[in-house]
This record gives sequence, structure tokens and C-alpha cells, in this order.
Amino acid sequence: MATFESLGLYWSPGDGSDTNICNVKYRVNGTSDWSNGLPLWFDTRNGEYRGSLVHLEPGTDYEIEMELQTTLTKITFFATTWNETFPIAQTVIVQDMSSTLSITQSGTKDGYILYTHAKGQSATIDVADNQDYCVDVEASYVIIRNLTLKNASMHAVEVYPGYNDVVIERCDISGWGRIDTDGWGVDHDAAVHATVGVVVDGEEAVVGVGDPARPTQGRAAEAEVDAPDRLADAHAIAVEVEDQRVAAAPFLDERASPLSVPHALT
Repeated sequence: MATFESLGLYWSPGDGSDTNICNVKYRVNGTSDWSNGLPLWFDTRNGEYRGSLVHLEPGTDYEIEMELQTTLTKITFFATTWNETFPIAQTVIVQDMSSTLSITQSGTKDGYILYTHAKGQSATIDVADNQDYCVDVEASYVIIRNLTLKNASMHAVEVYPGYNDVVIERCDISGWGRIDTDGWGVDHDAAVHATVGVVVDGEEAVVGVGDPARPTQGRAAEAEVDAPDRLADAHAIAVEVEDQRVAAAPFLDERASPLSVPHALT
């Protein structure tokens, strides 16, 4: 399982055990020097080794070798990190709006459709609690860039099931989510909501700026994966985060469900 700068590793050899250490090494494909990764952790519940390689280079092919220390069982394979450069086939200019921006036209892997403001201007979508979402996405291979998204009653961005390769970058997202009857946020209301795997990466967007008039809004960030298949990396949602302006305080308070605060990502 790949992201921009990491690779998730999973292996279930027949002779695996919690006493048979799995060592990992890797190198850029075509080079001679190996680097060592951390040994994989063995899950006795399903007989699987798991771990990650981190601080990799984006858009790079890697050769990876995993070997069991005791039995010397070995596997070698190749994997590629995601590329940070997204080709643009079409740009759609977004103006200030007070209703939901619905994205229904898909690009392709060779040409994304970019939604952004005009050069030298800005664009704010403020639905003032009158719409569930600021942006809803029923399309693949799209980029949402440099937009200010405010006051969605549920999720600022909703990515519907069955769509993939959606990139959200350099967006300022605030004020999303509902307040429950007990004063807490409603479970799983999110800045970005998708029923697929979620990846958080980058150093450019602002996510989670709370509204003082809505004290439980935008106060906590939690990344989670709703996809049933952890390897469903074709369903890739990339969110670039620069300054996660959120407070951990809600997690220190008691409630029946610890997840019952608005999330940055679900």
C-alpha cells in the first residue's frame, strides 16, 4: 500500500511467528545500496507481518526485500510511491458561492480536472449551515485547490463511494459539522468525508479552523479509514495539510463515544 512518502507492508508466510523476526531492506530500483527498515510486527491473530517504510521519495520505484531471521524465508518485490505532480487537462474557475459546488465531470490519470479560483483572486464557498456540503464530488481524477470552504452543516467536502483520485490542496476549511443535543459534535461529521481510504500528506493547506460562535466545530482532527479493504489504494483521497489548527481538548473530556467530535477526515 503506497502513499507519497511511505509504503505499507503486509506479509503472511506459512512459517511466520512472533519469535521469527521479519527484517526489511529496500533500495531505489536500479541502485546498488540497500537501506534497512524497521522489522515488521507480527500479528498473532491472523499470522500476518505488518509495517511501513517511511521518508521515501515521491514518484519513485523501490525494490523491497523481506526475510525471516530464523527460517530465512524471503520475498522480493517492487513498489512505487505516489507522484506529487498531477497533470492538468482542464481548469474550472470557481467564484464566490453560497450553495454547494457539485463536481460530476471526471478527468483521467493523464489529465486531472482542476477546480480553483481565478488568478489573483480568491473564492469562498460559504453555505451558512444551509447546505450539507460545500463541495460534493461524484467524479474521479479531480483537484480542489485554493478554495475557502465554510459552514457546511455536515461535511465541507463529501466524496461519494465509487470515485477515486481526488486531491484537495491548499484549501482553508472551517466551521463544518452539527452540534448534537448534548452539546457535542455529531459522530463523523468531517472537513473531508469519504467512504474510501484517506491519506493525509503535504505542507500547504489549513484544515480545522474553528468558528468561535460554534465552539464544538472544527476542534478535533482524526484520520480514519472507512474502506473495507485496506489495500484499496485505487480509491485515493489526498489532502494536503499545513497548519492543523485544532485543539485536543475534546478528547480529554468524557462522553459515551470518544469519536463524537467533528473530525478533519473521515
